[in-house]
Amino acid sequence: MSNNNKNVKSNLKKNFINNQKVLSSNLITRDESKKQIKMVKIVKERRNAIISSSENGKEINKEYVFHFLSKIPGLRPFKDLYPIAEYLSQNYNYFKKIKNEQGLNFLEKITRISRLETFQKGATIIRFGEMGDKFYIVLEGTVEIFKPKFIEKEETPNNFLRELKKIKDIERDETKYKRIKNKNLNFFKNLPEEINKNNSFHRGFDRMEYKQLFNIEIDEKMGEYKEDFSFGEIALIKESTRNATIKAKENCTLLTISNEEYNKVIMDFQKRKLIQDIEHFIKTYSFFRNFDNDKVIRLFNCFTKIELYRGDFLYKQNMDANSIYVLESGSFIVYSCISFPWINDYIDFKISC
Repeated sequence: MSNNNKNVKSNLKKNFINNQKVLSSNLITRDESKKQIKMVKIVKERRNAIISSSENGKEINKEYVFHFLSKIPGLRPFKDLYPIAEYLSQNYNYFKKIKNEQGLNFLEKITRISRLETFQKGATIIRFGEMGDKFYIVLEGTVEIFKPKFIEKEETPNNFLRELKKIKDIERDETKYKRIKNKNLNFFKNLPEEINKNNSFHRGFDRMEYKQLFNIEIDEKMGEYKEDFSFGEIALIKESTRNATIKAKENCTLLTISNEEYNKVIMDFQKRKLIQDIEHFIKTYSFFRNFDNDKVIRLFNCFTKIELYRGDFLYKQNMDANSIYVLESGSFIVYSCISFPWINDYIDFKISC
């Protein structure tokens, strides 16, 4: 009798456990179905967002997109994020690639956190030597890329110091000011203490009109890029300073992402994109295959694209050598100019093509 009671109790216990498993599995399937229903609802809302906006007379064009992105991120209507993201992916290759690789949800995040900034013609967007704090994507306009270059120039001390003071006080380019000062240390060591003190260079030099050689920094143009060009990621990824100055060639509209938001949302994607570009670069140009990754990244970021047309000169003999060139496509002819004193003339010899 006692054995029968034990068997009955064990069977009841097994049945109870099985019932609990069934109930829990039912709860899981219900939760999953709720999630699926919610996801379907969200997708339908996104799909209908463009339709509803057009029905309300809201045309999704560049003007509306710029107006939307100019608002503070927290004040942007959530229902418009999808059509805005869709517009960006259809009109800019950069966003199209993000959508194809990461999906529309990822692109919507970028649309949510980014800001719109405008720059007038000639304005400096980023400066060489400054710490990076933003990532930029050109939506409209053309930007120019410059690298600093030092040349020797005869100048009066008065004019040199006035220009240096202008860089420090008016342009407020502290890094450029320090670079020029370091290149002319011998001159500053010989300055009278009362003039050199507090950077009061503009005083006491009215009579210093004799000329001498100074190391002057100029901006050498390396190239220009139009809409769909992105820049500024290297300084954010490596937490380093800017390696170029970029200015607006015309009125420009740029989408910007702060350093903090960039690290949260987009850095991993940009790192993968950078690695892919570098791998393609190394495969294309075997000369760089023996370089370590850090050197390749630094070199890769220093290259700018130059387009030449038939008959254009890349450089001429006896010009200062300040760059190396890698031929991406096309062909060119190399000439050497050799003098013959007995005929008092120069002859061009074709070396290779």
